[in-house]
Amino acid sequence: GGVVLNPIPPKHKRFRPDIIDGLTHLPELTAEEMVSYRVKEYGNRGVSFAQLRIMTSIPDKKLETGIQSLLSRKQILMTDRENRVFLHSEHVSNLMQEMMQLLENFHRANPLKPGMSKEELKSKLPGEVSPRLFQLLITDLGRNEKIVLEENIIRLATHVISLGADQSGIREKIVRVYLESGL
Repeated sequence: GGVVLNPIPPKHKRFRPDIIDGLTHLPELTAEEMVSYRVKEYGNRGVSFAQLRIMTSIPDKKLETGIQSLLSRKQILMTDRENRVFLHSEHVSNLMQEMMQLLENFHRANPLKPGMSKEELKSKLPGEVSPRLFQLLITDLGRNEKIVLEENIIRLATHVISLGADQSGIREKIVRVYLESGL
């Protein structure tokens, strides 16, 4: 007497109101709404077309139409063309904000360093972020002139290496001593 709503569900905590609400309304959703819900449900990992086909039980033509509509409205993004992996735009936006915050914190803690290595930044991002998704995020942030990528180092576009107030005082003393010594 039961109905299988998702034969391959992602792991999630029990009794989360958003999950319960989503599952309650799932049978009433249109194809497009169902695709959006399923893509969002999978978080930063994204979900492939093959997985969507199994999870939604929507005929391929209708599924394709729903995906194309969501892609054209930029509600979902294709992060891997080869495997047709999709990610919800909310997760992409959250990852970009997280990257910007990580870089800002890094620059605040290390004002004399030119930036953070790509590998270090990727390792600090929450969840599973594929190399293709990470590259897509870097490319988009670079195109919007929010970050600068120099070889393997990423920095905020606004970051300039500068001495702090205490460090500039030390520098002035060193210069004064150097000039007084006549060297």
